[in-house]
Amino acid sequence: MFHKAGLAPADYDALDVVTRMGLALIWPIIEKGHYEGAIPLIAANEGIPSRSRERLLEWMRVAIIVRDEWSRMSSHHPPADHPSPRELKDHRIVPKLRHHRWRGWTEIANKPLIAMPVASLPRYGVGEDRNDSFEFIGNAQIAMGPRTFDEWEAIAVRNVGRRSMEWRVKGKTKGFLGIGARPHVLELIEEFACERILDVQLMQRAHELLRAPILAVSIPVRGIMWARPAPATGCEMELLAQSRDAFVQAPNSLEPITPLVFAIQQGRVTGVITGGADPERFLAEGIEPIRGFPWPASPLDQ
Repeated sequence: MFHKAGLAPADYDALDVVTRMGLALIWPIIEKGHYEGAIPLIAANEGIPSRSRERLLEWMRVAIIVRDEWSRMSSHHPPADHPSPRELKDHRIVPKLRHHRWRGWTEIANKPLIAMPVASLPRYGVGEDRNDSFEFIGNAQIAMGPRTFDEWEAIAVRNVGRRSMEWRVKGKTKGFLGIGARPHVLELIEEFACERILDVQLMQRAHELLRAPILAVSIPVRGIMWARPAPATGCEMELLAQSRDAFVQAPNSLEPITPLVFAIQQGRVTGVITGGADPERFLAEGIEPIRGFPWPASPLDQ
């Protein structure tokens, strides 16, 4: 670890025990590259012999020069006249779905919910969910590295899967005299309910509850996801109509996501369900919510 501070292993081995202890105390600061913050701590630490203290201070000054020179030469850093991006907190990184026509997609690293030649598929990016806002990770940040979009996505999906929300049974079959009734409609309501369609474990739980190898899943507006077994007589058409109505009539308090209904197999999105009807009826570009699309164009959502 000491090579980051410009110190060779032999240099560290030559230090006395007391100096090593002093250096260990301030290493969290040094490891982050905050050598300037370490210098006053070393200078004020009378527990370190004066000779060793002077040696450490000199090494810190050299380390600052090495760090700044490396930063200047590194192609992964932005030019000096551009501020470095704020460090993102991994535990706050989650995915976020939006309608494909959101203008912010030109700036944001993103992909369609499923790789299909359908223009109206919703898209998703990843970003940091803070108390007062959500900030997407932009194309520029991905280009700078060190993580690829797929690596950020893996973190985001894992984090959203840790949320404690569970499926709620919204409807059951009648059974015989009330015996043998089982769920046939599931509902998930929470802030990132739509994004949980990417959560394989949650979707596999839906397979179990509905006892269905194929699911029809709808995410019409932010915060709501519905799941039904598919194929099932009448269920698909009912869910298609329900999803379209919820999308078109989305109130101002709920962001419209998509009128489409998706097929889920083995917990993963595998296609779009049209119920055997004319695909244009359900995949038409012209389906819009009555409220319109009053989205922010910025990658920072207030």
